[in-house]
Amino acid sequence: MTDEEDAPLTVDFRIPEVAAQWAAEAEGKRPWRKEVRQRIAELVDGARTILELGPGPGWLAEAILTRNAVERYTLFDFAPPFLDMCRARLAQFPCEYVVGDFRHAGWTAPLGTYDAIVAMQAVHEIRHRRHIPRLCRELRPLASRVIVCEHIWRAGEPLKPITIPEDFCRDAFLAAGFANVTVEQIENLYILNAT
Repeated sequence: MTDEEDAPLTVDFRIPEVAAQWAAEAEGKRPWRKEVRQRIAELVDGARTILELGPGPGWLAEAILTRNAVERYTLFDFAPPFLDMCRARLAQFPCEYVVGDFRHAGWTAPLGTYDAIVAMQAVHEIRHRRHIPRLCRELRPLASRVIVCEHIWRAGEPLKPITIPEDFCRDAFLAAGFANVTVEQIENLYILNAT
């Protein structure tokens, strides 16, 4: 595979057993993610409508919905098993569930507009950073605030197709028309807040 090729999917979360195993192991491997979720929940305080890209088992949604008075929360994922986990976890909250893939053209068609969009370690699933500017342009008409969390890339580490350096992501959001982009770090993750 060259750097110009999209990274292949190495884990298929559309398979229920694969999604369940990932959900069972993820928190133990990355205990700092709870702090990151709480920070994102703080950043969206006041947002009444929220779209989450790639919610996995619904941990970020639960943190946000427990803290904030949200009127409509849309969970968008290409993996039905994850959306099933979200339904079970979030049954008491006002949620909508949409199966879709933000790697494909027209993915925004079933969606409305939102006060905020959040994505925690989901954007790299676009499978190559060269698609990030397009994704940012597609997000801009949907919301005036987008919060993205991804792994920090450090100089000297291999730059893989799914690696999204924070400056690359920040520049893509600015080019898409967001006026202000801030970045903060928790452990080995960065939280990018574009408004």
